[in-house]
Amino acid sequence: MAINPLVLSEFQLLVSRVSGCYRRSEIIGLEWAWQKALAAHEGQYRLSGEDYCCHLLRGLKTLHYELNLRKAFLLQAYLLHDVIETEDEKRVSEKTGQSSSYQEITDNLGLRVSTIVMVVSKPRPGDPRFIDEFGQPCDFKRQEAYHQQIIQGGLYVHLTKLVDNLDNMRTVCFLPEPKRQRKILESQKFYQPLISGVGWVYPYKAEILWREFAKTPAGIIS
Repeated sequence: MAINPLVLSEFQLLVSRVSGCYRRSEIIGLEWAWQKALAAHEGQYRLSGEDYCCHLLRGLKTLHYELNLRKAFLLQAYLLHDVIETEDEKRVSEKTGQSSSYQEITDNLGLRVSTIVMVVSKPRPGDPRFIDEFGQPCDFKRQEAYHQQIIQGGLYVHLTKLVDNLDNMRTVCFLPEPKRQRKILESQKFYQPLISGVGWVYPYKAEILWREFAKTPAGIIS
């Protein structure tokens, strides 16, 4: 199923507006990441009914405009933050092996980007570490391992997930109950506390994140 042409044109408009802030090679990398994301998320929609890639566009705007984080590698990693996880889920259901995107991202964008993307990707479905004694997947163990993975990932992993979670909380009204409350609680208890660590390096950007989360249903007092 084709991506909405409006989504494609919005990305090109965004690139034309920000191109003066980055080297030409960085823009080429951003465009490569966008094409990779389009291919991985083709036919994928959010519960709002919009193309999944709208979520990616909003995140780019948050990084570049709201947070003024003019770091091309971070924008590239954000575009790709769900690619490995999405491909792994598809390959598990189709029984076609693991995603090969990590190496492809490394080859095209470098180890810094591919490492961020790998760390923000949930452990692969069916990982034997998260199978209980009855041979059934244990989602709780998988989620706990993922949270530890994020905590240990460092500043740019934290920023990637915070921008991702911020947009998720801005659109959380589209989730059905009780998943909505579960995601809000996860944001409050796990993701938003990561802002404190961001504040050691980027105090003003941390203030912006606290303020923007406070406007969402998951808003808490910092």
